[in-house]
Amino acid sequence: MDINQAEEAYHSNPEFRVLVDTMINAIETLKYSPVEMRSAATFASIVFERSRPYPSTFYPAQYLGKWERGTKKQYQDRHPDDWKTP
Repeated sequence: MDINQAEEAYHSNPEFRVLVDTMINAIETLKYSPVEMRSAATFASIVFERSRPYPSTFYPAQYLGKWERGTKKQYQDRHPDDWKTP
């Protein structure tokens, strides 16, 4: 999300606006610095991702071996005209 998208979300999404206003209030009342807020947001994202039952990030290296053993070798001798698209 870039600054223009964030500003649009701030004006059009009431929940996003409440979140931003809460963060601004915490900075203005000297409860947290902007760096601490950024660190907290990053850490919250990490905690959320760790709690998921499956990885949300795709690591191609995990599947490269399967590709080499299966699909690629199965079809490497076929001519592209033999491939049918649904």
